Amino acid sequence: MYLKELSLWGGLLVLLLLVVAVLLLRLVDQRMSRMLFGFRLPGTRFPKKLLLPVAVAILVGGFAMAGCLMLCLPCRTFWPVFGVVVIGLLLSVPRAIEAYHRSLKHTEAHRLYLIANGATHLESLVPSVRRAFRAALLPVAWRWSSPLVVAMPFLLLGLLIGGVTPAAALATTVLMWVAVVAASVLSAALAMWLADFFLFKKPTEPSGKL
Repeated sequence: MYLKELSLWGGLLVLLLLVVAVLLLRLVDQRMSRMLFGFRLPGTRFPKKLLLPVAVAILVGGFAMAGCLMLCLPCRTFWPVFGVVVIGLLLSVPRAIEAYHRSLKHTEAHRLYLIANGATHLESLVPSVRRAFRAALLPVAWRWSSPLVVAMPFLLLGLLIGGVTPAAALATTVLMWVAVVAASVLSAALAMWLADFFLFKKPTEPSGKL
């Protein structure tokens, strides 16, 4: 049997069934899902109103980085590349927003103290932003426990099976990892910037009436 004899629709059906199985497992036993995949699936331990900034940041980051990669990769690989980048962003951006929101709640008194002493709004957010960037990079950093790094050998193997030369496959794999790291930081920054409009109400101008 050759690779070209494999059915695309059959593979998509298997992937769909896998997604259903993972969702069912996550619904019933999250501990088992963490044991199965070796990492915690992105949760939503932040207000639902922040789902929109997260989704927008992931889509913008995915399309932007995939478009940049098309400058050095064949255009026919856009959707696979986009998928790999989005998977990396799904691992990093929700964790960044979760850490950002949790830090804002725990450091609210300190943030108000800084503002009262003349700090700008952006300066008061720096500690929370620092924690958010750290949370965004942990799932994609070059560590043995990183889910993305664990997946890189499988990407390399898939490229080799697809007929790509070893040198080109290795270069593409490293380039994909670098792209996901860059996209994770930039998308997390975009998500936090968008979340700022949902978390903080802008002061209204006085009407001048008593």
